[in-house]
Amino acid sequence: MSSQDRLIAPGGRTTEAVPPISDSDFADFGRIIRERTGIVLNDSKRWMLALRLTREIRRLGLPDLASYRRLLASPQAGEARDALTSAVTTNVTSFFRGPEQFEALAALVPELRERARQGGRLRIWSAG
Repeated sequence: MSSQDRLIAPGGRTTEAVPPISDSDFADFGRIIRERTGIVLNDSKRWMLALRLTREIRRLGLPDLASYRRLLASPQAGEARDALTSAVTTNVTSFFRGPEQFEALAALVPELRERARQGGRLRIWSAG
């Protein structure tokens, strides 16, 4: 396997052999993922998408992205679509499940409230 067969991930580390993903494939699979999950993949996620698509193609024994795209478009693709969703989403949901995280957040609330009262901006993001 040559170094050309490897994808360079952020931080310069190399991953398993992954063919580069073309702009059109990145756009097509990005659209499929957005329609299915609501997740918008920007170009910084190209290496992640290429890696995970390659793993799915190998797992399914498919020869290329075109075959995978056809499978995903077929009526019998339920399991393949579910697997794609799982492959591109974060499946760890342990954040804020333990009392320590809630205690740490609770300790910050008075300071954040005071900043907001003094005209500072308080932004809150919720994943659901």
